[in-house]
Amino acid sequence: MDELLEVPGIRSIDLHRYRARVNLAPGIDRDEITRQVHELLGNEWGLTSPGRDEPARTFDVSYAGPKLVAESLRMAGSQPILRALFRVPGVVEAIMESGLVRVRLGRLFSWAEVEDGVQGALKRSV
Repeated sequence: MDELLEVPGIRSIDLHRYRARVNLAPGIDRDEITRQVHELLGNEWGLTSPGRDEPARTFDVSYAGPKLVAESLRMAGSQPILRALFRVPGVVEAIMESGLVRVRLGRLFSWAEVEDGVQGALKRSV
């Protein structure tokens, strides 16, 4: 990862569950940085595996507070629904609003693999 921070235009890297976010300086060519990142990581870790990138799904929940966004167990804080979701392998983001939660998976996961775990977590968090 140190080599990525040496690429001109990469401001910082945020490591998240199952992914990393590369933050660019203003005005930087995203396509060029993407090429460089793929090349650097490919040389170190091998070629990328095909990802699925399934769409987020929305579930009904008993929640009536402000909008909450979490990308990790730490960001979930003490909120029981969000904490339960981040104990499910594959969950990378949960956005909770009044009466619903939108759940997004990491690219290596499918809803066929994860949905039962998400449903179970939502039932246990009530």
